[in-house]
Amino acid sequence: MSRNKKYRGQTIAVFLLLVLVLLGMTLVQGARIVQPGYVGVQVRLGASQDEPLDEGLHFVMPYLTQVHPIDTRIQRSEARGEAASKDLQTVAGTLVVNYHLEKSQVVQLYRQIGVDYEAVVIGPSVQEVFKAACSELQWPKHPRQTFCRLRR
Repeated sequence: MSRNKKYRGQTIAVFLLLVLVLLGMTLVQGARIVQPGYVGVQVRLGASQDEPLDEGLHFVMPYLTQVHPIDTRIQRSEARGEAASKDLQTVAGTLVVNYHLEKSQVVQLYRQIGVDYEAVVIGPSVQEVFKAACSELQWPKHPRQTFCRLRR
């Protein structure tokens, strides 16, 4: 009888140790760190949550919630542009835009556009503004005059 109690006690100890290890692994899987300069968008079972995660340590539901980091630091987008001036001269240039995302609007941006917002929104908008600005420019009448630079 004492032999069965000994094995039973060892079995319970092994079972409790296994439960503690699994519980610890689950807690570790639920910990997420959002780096400085980023905002985390929580997606739980395919639905994005309304509140973004600020930088720091956060605990989410393991295996059910994903956290997508979105960069809110100042970013640089560079593109080549070509347009026609007022007198139908071809104007080509390199366009550089510095921008950053508002932390309060990141979840809405993620829902409506996704993570490829630079190619979807910023690139086409820069091209449109460049073409509109170039259409108002007139080429210099004298070769020694300099062509004005666009600055905004």
